[in-house]
Amino acid sequence: MKMSLVNKIIWIIVGLLFIGCLAAGVAVKGWRSERGEIKILETTPKDGEKFVSRDKAVYIYLSRTLMTDEKADGNFLLKVGGINISHTEEIVNNVVKIKPIKNFEYGQKVEVVVRKELLGGNENYVFGFKVELPQDMKLDDWKYQAVERNLRLMKNYSEGLREIGVSVQGKNIYLIKLGQGSKKILLVGGHHGYEEESTSMLMRLADYFVRNAGEIPKEVSIWIVPALNPDGLDKSQRQNANGVDLNRNYGVSNWVLDKTTMFYSGPYPFSEPETRAVRTLFDEEQFSLAITYHTNRNLVESNSYKDKFIGFNKYLEKVVARTGYKYLDASDFSFEDLESKGEFVSWLYQVYDIPAVCVEMKTEPVEKSFERNKILLREMIKWVTK
Repeated sequence: MKMSLVNKIIWIIVGLLFIGCLAAGVAVKGWRSERGEIKILETTPKDGEKFVSRDKAVYIYLSRTLMTDEKADGNFLLKVGGINISHTEEIVNNVVKIKPIKNFEYGQKVEVVVRKELLGGNENYVFGFKVELPQDMKLDDWKYQAVERNLRLMKNYSEGLREIGVSVQGKNIYLIKLGQGSKKILLVGGHHGYEEESTSMLMRLADYFVRNAGEIPKEVSIWIVPALNPDGLDKSQRQNANGVDLNRNYGVSNWVLDKTTMFYSGPYPFSEPETRAVRTLFDEEQFSLAITYHTNRNLVESNSYKDKFIGFNKYLEKVVARTGYKYLDASDFSFEDLESKGEFVSWLYQVYDIPAVCVEMKTEPVEKSFERNKILLREMIKWVTK
């Protein structure tokens, strides 16, 4: 079949553009000549994951005609934002592993420059790409498997993803840490499985601060447990798989057994593996502040009683006014009644002497709720750095 004149012209233009890109060192997909072939690998040779992670190396394939230790080693530059950065090079078979000394950050534009000496040509060759998270994360999918998958995708942008315990039915309870500072803020969602929005909100906040890591001061770290009750989350029920309301199972000194079906406290404090996981976390780490997320009441509560943490309460009240939530502090409740429920925030007040906030999110479009909670968390970050 004969090519039309128009098609011939198009192919000539495409060819000239390709040659021009090579000559100028512009990033294209790969290079091939009589000397051999070179290309960036979209997957790592080891585990098949796409290159989306800030702490993984860049892998470059070289054909054997280009592959000698003398030629390959030292013939690569790694640039971020046009600036050369320190890196290591490791050659395994036909693959060069180029790893930055300092981790990549989300959104950075990265270039790998292959020196012309390796290629035997007149120009360097440039691979260009952007470090980014996968675009198919469904942050509003609150089912356990989706939460687990999204956390694993975020893992390499964080300071670590770990399991702090397992649920009654053996599901991992995950914590993701963002930032490295010693002033630690803990966020906990999903005490009640049917409050799925609390889990979705923490996944959105995690995603936001992964993508905007510069908003976390160097002295601060954010620790996020998006789904404390994974069994209840999957069944869309308040209680865990033992029928226990986890937010009545914390060990305050005057804990009282509640046998009602909806608010069943469990047979004794910390009878449940989920609340024991939280207790162990607090045994291991010293937190400056904690925030727990619930739904449907459109308010923010402080665990600070009477004149305790009075400065924090005043600050929080001003912040909450900006969000549109109603503000309540513990003076609005009976001290004994609140403690006897065995709630998370009451336990923190009594045992660890730290301020804690309970956010009862309003039923509304998720984007609006996200903006409210982003304001609140930003201000809590400011407070712990004072």
